[in-house]
Amino acid sequence: MLRRIGFCIWCSLFLFLWAGQISQATTNCNQSFTFLFAAADHSRVFWIVEDVGGECWYSRLIQVVAKDDYATTIYTRFKGYGSWKWLQEGVKHIIQEPAIELENQNGVWIIPGTSWRIAVPPPDTVQLRMLQEETFTSGEAWNSKYGIEGISAPYVEGLNTKIIYYYPEGLYVDYKILRAYYFRHSRYILVFTNQPRLASGLDTMHGFLLLKIVK
Repeated sequence: MLRRIGFCIWCSLFLFLWAGQISQATTNCNQSFTFLFAAADHSRVFWIVEDVGGECWYSRLIQVVAKDDYATTIYTRFKGYGSWKWLQEGVKHIIQEPAIELENQNGVWIIPGTSWRIAVPPPDTVQLRMLQEETFTSGEAWNSKYGIEGISAPYVEGLNTKIIYYYPEGLYVDYKILRAYYFRHSRYILVFTNQPRLASGLDTMHGFLLLKIVK
């Protein structure tokens, strides 16, 4: 009887410790991105809001400053999650470049009346094998190790494009395209991605890519 009680106490302690480890390891930080606009200046500044839920629970403004073939970023945290709605009124006073949102036609993203289109590239077998064989904790860790070589660029038919910026916390292998915008005057394409895989902590690894159309 005492042995059975001792065994039950040991099991309860094990389950308690195991649950504690799981709760510490799981943050469930899920991202969502909102594209606001692209400022029409000497350089294009793309204003994007990121809301991160779960235990992270914050919102921030991401400004991607594009200059021809490279880009830099500025991050600004808001005081509370989702507390950026006032921006939608304020941005009306900023000169903007019109953004043309592409339409999804069975996984192919197009602008009606144009001959070019965007699609997710076929799975890269080498990258997929690397994902299966290696232990990585996040999209940021993957990008830090492999850089641009670890990214499957969107397939753009009819245009020559170059990735000049990728959001560092996204994983761009075997992903889906969520939205895409075309900027006719500055010749940029902004692609938001959805990554079904989760990072450690069950955090999402969505992101976005900025492509420059080259001659």
